[in-house]
Amino acid sequence: MIRDRRLILLFLCSVLFLPVRAQSYSAEQIELAERLHSLAKNAAPELAYIQTSKDIYETGEALWFKVYLLDSRSFVPSLLSQTLYLQLINETSKKAVWQEKYEVLNGFANGQVYLDTKLTEGNYLLEAFTPASFFNDSIEFYAVRRIMVKTDIFDHSPLISTVNKNNTIQFNTFPEGGNLVAGIQNKLAFKAVGLSGEPINIKGTLYEDTTPVLVFKSIHAGMGSFSFTPDIRNKYLIRLSEPAIDSVFLLPEIYPSGITLQLAGRDKEYLSFKISQSPDRNNEVVYLRVQCRGVVYGMATGNLKRELWIKMPLKELPQGIAEVTLFNSTFMPLAERLVYINQDRKLGIEAELSDETFSTRGKVKLKISVKDEKGQPIVANLGVSIFDKLYQNPLDSNNILVYYYLSTQLKGRIYNPSFYFNADSNVREEGLDLLMLTQGWRKWVWGETNLKNIKEPRQHVVSDATNGKLIAHSIWKKKRNEKLYVVAYSPNVDKKTVLMQVDSSGWFGVTPDLLKRWEGDYVYLKPLWKHNYPPPIKLTSPFDSINLVLKSKEVLLPYQNLNISEKESSDSSFSRGMVSIPQVTIKGRKTTATRGKYMEKLDNHVKFDMNTDYVCPEDGYLNCPIHPNSILAYKPYEGVIYRRLVNYSPSCPDCALELYIWYFLPKYSDDWILKMNNLSIVKAYYANRKFYQPDYDKESEADARSDLRNTLLWEPSVITDANGEATLTFFCSDINSDFVGRIEGVGEEGLLGTGNFKLTVRKLKITP
Repeated sequence: MIRDRRLILLFLCSVLFLPVRAQSYSAEQIELAERLHSLAKNAAPELAYIQTSKDIYETGEALWFKVYLLDSRSFVPSLLSQTLYLQLINETSKKAVWQEKYEVLNGFANGQVYLDTKLTEGNYLLEAFTPASFFNDSIEFYAVRRIMVKTDIFDHSPLISTVNKNNTIQFNTFPEGGNLVAGIQNKLAFKAVGLSGEPINIKGTLYEDTTPVLVFKSIHAGMGSFSFTPDIRNKYLIRLSEPAIDSVFLLPEIYPSGITLQLAGRDKEYLSFKISQSPDRNNEVVYLRVQCRGVVYGMATGNLKRELWIKMPLKELPQGIAEVTLFNSTFMPLAERLVYINQDRKLGIEAELSDETFSTRGKVKLKISVKDEKGQPIVANLGVSIFDKLYQNPLDSNNILVYYYLSTQLKGRIYNPSFYFNADSNVREEGLDLLMLTQGWRKWVWGETNLKNIKEPRQHVVSDATNGKLIAHSIWKKKRNEKLYVVAYSPNVDKKTVLMQVDSSGWFGVTPDLLKRWEGDYVYLKPLWKHNYPPPIKLTSPFDSINLVLKSKEVLLPYQNLNISEKESSDSSFSRGMVSIPQVTIKGRKTTATRGKYMEKLDNHVKFDMNTDYVCPEDGYLNCPIHPNSILAYKPYEGVIYRRLVNYSPSCPDCALELYIWYFLPKYSDDWILKMNNLSIVKAYYANRKFYQPDYDKESEADARSDLRNTLLWEPSVITDANGEATLTFFCSDINSDFVGRIEGVGEEGLLGTGNFKLTVRKLKITP
């Protein structure tokens, strides 16, 4: 509680008509802050973001990824989860083509996904789940990244877009602060979209009864705003002239009396708010609270007569969406406003290459420097990739800034969110403010109403451990005081065994330390049972639980950026300076760990040790009924033809029919073999693999093998030093092309950042 109180910063206020002086924290101010802080604990404690080595992949390649697990309020690396569940879903069929567990270490996880050569072309969804980020009671799912899979990268079919060919327009208006109040100048924002959510630029006229009052038009992505003073005696409506449609749009309800909250001005240091109320309302004490991601950063108190102006400093607030809420003297909210603040508070990431252009197989030195907005060096955890421009998807507008600052903070999908971080400052700020007005404070995940609707305690879907249960047994029920154990081991990796105690309900867990110890293989489980008929083990299926819950959620991705030229989207005119090569990837081989040495041993045990087939040494019959107990009988050999007697009877030996059969050992499924041995298996963490990089300082330049790597560098865990610097060295491939460099990461205090650069590779001309 003391820590939360320290988060409350008193804002200095200036009022146009009534001076408001700085004051000590009041009990009322502390109560308003603590009310929010207690509700904020209901939110998911961590958020998962996926970074991939590139956007477009070919079948047979390895998809390299990094997952950032950050605290949902501070954006510092989270230490809550130890296990990452990752799956790749075909977006059309909704079927999983990859499901694996990976180790989470200090808030980060990385690894690879093998893209089978049998995969069909199309869009796939890479989805990440952890115990502290994925819950049963939420309705939206954000931890997903869309990737494109192709069988031939030189197939120049255009990338899929979501352009709506229907002329239907959804037009909505949003009063600043929440309500339109008669007799007070109000700001009304608007948004026009098609049925698929794509923005539509419009031009329209506001009518007061039948008289046109003003003409307005959209400014960015179908959004805009205008100000007017409504009269309660008149009716208002909107007609659109561009595009011309017959529909008439009514305004929200106009209240005869009330209070409005308006953002009157802003600069780098302050936000200025104007609070107005109708003349018929009495003077009252009001409170203005500022919060960002569930943390209250400021509180101001003033006596509202006709108008009240409050100036709020931004110095202590982080980057992101802030909610400014006006309360009356009984702490009832009167008006609310979202404002995006401190966009310059991020990591400044710069990349310096050792040369402007590099030869094929040339050595590259990449120096990365990271600083904060004040130019001070920052220790940061970065993911770095460099790949052929041909594998870039210009429609993809997702990155770490977009994800944490916008996509996960506002309910619903956002069109081309990267615009708000890449555009010129003036255009960007105006567009961001319109987004805050039209997306609405009701859709902000940290609003009090939304936090109240979250059930407490949160309904977990998965845990870090893989849980199992011994099925209830009559003998066990009579011996409840007996301690029961399950033996865990992985004989393909080592000879160690671990005893796991079973609780009174029969449950036990394969913990993350065991999943890590036997990484890349399976954990074998067997009940330690002193009696006959040991109980079977029933294991939970994490991905079955995940996908059952996922059916009731809306998987949210940003709307694609439709403002891409056909040339950019297809990349058909891009010159590589070489003949098109059918394959530009180093193909991997899919392996399965199930049929390891231990399973082969169990298989042989079933086939030979448990096999009752025998050959009679006296007459050579298979399973001879005449001499069933001969001590000289031997095991049959696979692939040998044996005689066999059918319908043999001691009373009529001549009635038997002699057949010749070709003997083959029986084939058993892995599940059947495990069941016969009363075993269960759990997949451990997916094996950690290293991204391949050649070293042409050691390898011969005359190597005849073609180096056709389209991804030159993938380093998921680059840590800058105390000077905010890191240096990487790698070699180019034989591909003569322009390469895209991407850097994303997080600083030790929760600052986020991205960096982009270009690397040019050209084949040097050989002259005599």
